Amino acid sequence: MTGFHLRPLDRRDVAWAGALALAHATLAFVYMTWFEVTILVDSKLSNWDWFMQTLPLDALRSDLWGSLWYLHAQPPLLNLVGGLLIQRFYPHHLEALHLFNILLGALISGMFYLLAAHFVTRRWVAVLWALILAFNPALYLYEAYVLYEVMTAFLVMATLSCLLWYWQRRSIAALYTFLMALNLLILTRSVYHVVLLAPALLMVWWLTPNVRRRRVLAVSVLICLLSIGWYAKNLILFDTFSASSWSGIGLWKAASRGDKLPQLPALVEAGILDAAVVAEGAFAPPSDFVRYGFAAQTDISVLANDDFNNINVPAISALYGRNALRLIARLPAEYARTVYLSYLQFSQPASRFKHLTPNAEEIPWHEMLYDHLLQGGVVMGQYGTLQFFLLPLAVMLYTMQIARQWGAARGQLSTVVHGDPVLFWCALIIVYTTLVSITMEYGENDRFKFLVEYPIWLFIPVVFSRLFSFRTPTAPSSHPPTSAPVSGE
Repeated sequence: MTGFHLRPLDRRDVAWAGALALAHATLAFVYMTWFEVTILVDSKLSNWDWFMQTLPLDALRSDLWGSLWYLHAQPPLLNLVGGLLIQRFYPHHLEALHLFNILLGALISGMFYLLAAHFVTRRWVAVLWALILAFNPALYLYEAYVLYEVMTAFLVMATLSCLLWYWQRRSIAALYTFLMALNLLILTRSVYHVVLLAPALLMVWWLTPNVRRRRVLAVSVLICLLSIGWYAKNLILFDTFSASSWSGIGLWKAASRGDKLPQLPALVEAGILDAAVVAEGAFAPPSDFVRYGFAAQTDISVLANDDFNNINVPAISALYGRNALRLIARLPAEYARTVYLSYLQFSQPASRFKHLTPNAEEIPWHEMLYDHLLQGGVVMGQYGTLQFFLLPLAVMLYTMQIARQWGAARGQLSTVVHGDPVLFWCALIIVYTTLVSITMEYGENDRFKFLVEYPIWLFIPVVFSRLFSFRTPTAPSSHPPTSAPVSGE
């Protein structure tokens, strides 16, 4: 890597991206067939209905669209994809999901190469860099896992790739596709809230030529109705403007440090906390709350089960959310300690997530090579990986670099973004995901980290490479780097 460089890509780069995608998929099939790294790893983790995030399999088989309409526990795309696979491939729907995830993992590997090649002058550096990430054991393990981790990581990478497409071709279609990928991301994982639409729309506004801004903004707003519409549906039906009705429960889990803070009983006695949330703890089944007055009933089957899409869950979660805020206000130092512990787990290797252990035990040498050597686990000890120190340092350095560029642009942030939208969005999505993951979750932060693991290992090397570069980004000219004419829709 030779410092800060943004270069146009060519057909050889596309070929290399395809080769790396194929290499990833080939090893995935080897692991699946010869090493038994499989989504059917055991009776618990290989059961669609075991997960709290999934609607009942029978409901998706008998009434897919009706069941999705009444879904409030989670964004819809995991259950939509799962439902389609169930309807088409049952009883082999999980094997089909595994193959689907392998396809997405291969595309992630190819996209990472294109993004890496964008930032380096020597192609072999990008090839080696991307090859390491293509064989990341965490990706293979999450491909063999029922939940939405690979889908989410793919959509995060898709947003970056669309901005790369824009930088290469100045295509308005690339900006529309960027917004489409972001909306699908919001509809896949509730970590990504509609608040992200605001900076995304602002970036699209900045990147669009002045003469086309009104039309592009109008189309962009229409695209964003995808996710806003889902939130509006939940607001009308369930009185919660969110893609997941669990947000209050999740915040309580973080604020109470997994229900383990010793001060909780005393705060109930003092009247600061409601007895129900302390007595039952985070993610207790809805039936436990009937005695507290949460006894609404319905004839709609997917809202009547004793699971986390029950009709009472939005109100129960709101109770937890109110108590979480009271607890944070009462014990801010304890919450700060919890956030630190969450970041400590966020910095652990994503492949060490507890649900992945049965499959990880099939490839221990691969997992150890990456976690102990390449990510520095052998020297980091309790801090997990080098990311523990490198990520905050890289964010600080990038902030300083942006500030310097901002000053050179006479306070025009739009000029800074215009010169390098890929890394700007990369920084934003990493910081956003990290902050949400460590402030709203306690206990599975390593799983949350996987969502941006590929952007993180793109961002850190690029930012540090700029320390050795005396070049500064320049605002793009009216023509793209390829000298091709500006493309339209």
